[in-house]
Amino acid sequence: MSTGKSHNSGKLILLAIVASCLILAIVLILTCGSPEASARAACIELMKKVPAGYQDFEFWDIDTMRNNRDYASMYDVWVEKHGGYRDIIPVAGIEYRASGGVLTMVTCDLPLDDIRNKLSNDYYRDNGYTDSEVWLLKPEQQDRGLIGAFVLDDGLVIWGNKFNIDDYLGVVLKGRPSFYKDDVAGIVKRLPAGIMIRASVTRVTGLGSITAMTVAPEKAGVYRWTSVTRFLDTGDIADHLVEVYIESLENDFRRTEEIYRERKEPSPFRDFSLERNGPDVTWSVLVDDEQMIALLFYG
Repeated sequence: MSTGKSHNSGKLILLAIVASCLILAIVLILTCGSPEASARAACIELMKKVPAGYQDFEFWDIDTMRNNRDYASMYDVWVEKHGGYRDIIPVAGIEYRASGGVLTMVTCDLPLDDIRNKLSNDYYRDNGYTDSEVWLLKPEQQDRGLIGAFVLDDGLVIWGNKFNIDDYLGVVLKGRPSFYKDDVAGIVKRLPAGIMIRASVTRVTGLGSITAMTVAPEKAGVYRWTSVTRFLDTGDIADHLVEVYIESLENDFRRTEEIYRERKEPSPFRDFSLERNGPDVTWSVLVDDEQMIALLFYG
């Protein structure tokens, strides 16, 4: 009898171990393994490198856009408008791209020696930067309209003018404040997964705000455009201004519908929704592919 009990106990233990492994595997697949989770984490990490004084932040998930047919048109225009940087940073090697003002950062799978060789034609390594690899534009190249400086790191390339680079190094090396704040990150994390995230901070007396928006494919040829704005001020005047903002959004959408009705054309904007929850105003709308591209790159 004791042998049977021992055998059954062993089977139960084995089943428990198998179940635990399955649960762990499912958790990993649903979180760490998902491209959306990886992109969101990369967005937050790159946001932490942008100086606090910069008012805007933009993030693109290039890898997802490149490998998803739903984004084909968007990707082609992105390459035309942004891409890498000349022949130094080829588009094919970029995974994520983030920017704040002129400061641009890309995570990439590119051999640094190849980048160094290309930079050496127009740039020189400034050894005055002892804690980072910084390349500055050679004096004789100043009139060619080239970007002023690069920083090379493992898996990360940063470029901008020299002042941008000094601001960036002040954040990552000296712990100066960054664009990242808990309230900004909190709003970004509330957005649905998408290939583009923009965030901006407005400090206006009476109606300071944080806004974040994202674009994600709803179905072939249609995107879901979502925006969340958190108003930072309180009181009757601020509350009234928020209501004015909401009314303005609703009027803009109605007017847009009227314009397309007058033209007897189908509207590229559909399924508009708007909600206020305390200091947060969220709106969402479906936008046809061509119109979304026009708004992001030409508007």
